[in-house]
Amino acid sequence: MVTKSTVRARPGTRYPVVDPASLPALEPLPDGLYQSTHFLDAVSMLKAHFGSAPDVLVEGNTIVCYNPDNLNDRVLPDCYVAFGVDPDAIYAQNGYLIWEVGKPPDFVLEIGSVSTARRDMTFKRDLYARIGVREYWRFDPSGGSSMAGRWPASGWSMASMLPLR
Repeated sequence: MVTKSTVRARPGTRYPVVDPASLPALEPLPDGLYQSTHFLDAVSMLKAHFGSAPDVLVEGNTIVCYNPDNLNDRVLPDCYVAFGVDPDAIYAQNGYLIWEVGKPPDFVLEIGSVSTARRDMTFKRDLYARIGVREYWRFDPSGGSSMAGRWPASGWSMASMLPLR
């Protein structure tokens, strides 16, 4: 089920989202040059696919805040998609604020590597489940473990993905 976002753009109003570069690192630095091509491709392809849909947001490597009392409670997914939202209102807020949008992203993709594997497959998987993301995928172009999972009513189910060669 897709729900419509409750957030609407308010002219001149920006929620005080803090620049992530000004905050202490909450996660290990990704293998930036190695991963960037893959996450840029994923975001570009999904934006092209959903480009004409006015109620779909496709973004990557931007702030998703999940606690209105503490903007440090945030995550920066490599790629995410939210259906039934107002992208202009989200851009006006300078970040994806779950309590303002009314729902978390529907889909998250993390581009994995050896250095991010443990965090992607434990902490991030559990965090995304806790904040209500319905589908989480991890793609590791280095040949490591890739996975896809959903949180149906019965709980987490995970499918292993074959490495691409």
